Amino acid sequence: MSPARLITSIALTLTFAVSTANGQKMYWTNMFAHKIQRAHLDGSNVEDLVVMDGTGPTGLALDLTGGKLYWTDIITRRIRRADLDGSNIEQLYTTQVFLPYAIAIDSDEGKMYWAEAHEAIRRANLDGSIVEDVITDEVGQIGQSLALDLDADMVFWADVGAYEIRRADFTGAGLETVVSTDDNGALGIAIDSEGGNVYWTQGMGERRITRAILDGSNIEELITVQLEFPIGIALDVRGGKIYWADYLAGKIQRANIEIPPGDAPDRRSDIEDLVTGLNRPVGVALDLTCPVSGDGNADSEVDLADVGAMQRCFTGAIGPVMPFAYASSCRCLDADEDGDFVLGDYAAFLDAMIAEPVP
Repeated sequence: MSPARLITSIALTLTFAVSTANGQKMYWTNMFAHKIQRAHLDGSNVEDLVVMDGTGPTGLALDLTGGKLYWTDIITRRIRRADLDGSNIEQLYTTQVFLPYAIAIDSDEGKMYWAEAHEAIRRANLDGSIVEDVITDEVGQIGQSLALDLDADMVFWADVGAYEIRRADFTGAGLETVVSTDDNGALGIAIDSEGGNVYWTQGMGERRITRAILDGSNIEELITVQLEFPIGIALDVRGGKIYWADYLAGKIQRANIEIPPGDAPDRRSDIEDLVTGLNRPVGVALDLTCPVSGDGNADSEVDLADVGAMQRCFTGAIGPVMPFAYASSCRCLDADEDGDFVLGDYAAFLDAMIAEPVP
C-alpha cells in the first residue's frame, strides 16, 4: 500500500485527541485601540487578549517557556505581562519607565530587556526584580528596535536619530555600530541567529525591509513596495516568512523571506494583508509552537485535515529532502525537528496518531 493510502486508511478508522494548547499564533499591539490581539498565522480568528482604556501598548515579546506575553506601554510608561491568553495581568514594578518602546525576552536566563528612548537599555528578572543598566551612553533615539542575538549574547538596537544600528554584549561592553542606514533610521529589528542575519524595517524616508549579515555586511533590500510605515517585525525562519506591522496602513502583513523567482524588492507578488483596519499597530511577535504532535494545520486538533497536510508534506519529500519553505504546515510534522521532512518523520506521525486514540 502506498504511504498516502496508508495514512488515509488509518485516519478513517481512528478518532484523534484534541489539544487545548495555543500553538502557531501571531500577536500584536494595537496602540490607539488600547489592545493586544492575536490570530492564526493566516490572520484568521482574531482575538482581543488585553483591552485597557487609557493605555498605549507598543513593544511586545513572548516568553513561550513561561507562557507569558510582555509589553511596554508608552502612555502610562509601564511594563506589564499576562498569560498568553491575556489573563492574569501584572504590572511588573511601580516605578514609571521613561518612554518605553521595545522589549525583548531571554527565557533561558530569565531576563527581560527594554529600551527607554534617549535614555538607556535596561534589563531585569522576568518578574521585574533586580533592574540593571545595560547601556546608558550612546543609546540615542531608540524606537521599536531592540532584539537579542541569544547565540552570541548580544543586544541590537537602532538609533533612529543617528541612522545607525548598534550592538553590544549583555553587559554593555563591546559597543559598535553595525549598519549606517543613510538618512532613514531603522524602526524595528529582528535577529536570525542561526542564519546569521539581522533584519530591519525603515519607514521614515524610503519605506523598505532590509537585511544584512550580523556584522553589517552584505546589505540586501527585500521589500520596497506596499509599505506605508513598517515598524515591528518578526521572523518565521523555518516557515520562510517575514511578518511586520504597518503603523500607518493599520495592517499586519507577511511575505516570503526570500524574493520569489521573477520578483524584485519593488515588485513583490507574495505580500499578504493578514489583518487590516487596526488603529496604529506597533509590535508583533510569533508563537510558532506546535500544539500537538501530528497537528499539521496547527488548529489544535489532529483530524482528517492533518492527513491532507501529511500527504502534501510526505509527497513533497519523496526524492530530495524537502526544505521547510515548501510548506509551513510541515513544521508540526517534523518529528526530529531537524528542519526537513523525510520517512522517519512520516513513521513518527503514524505513531503519534495511533498512540492517542479517543475511545
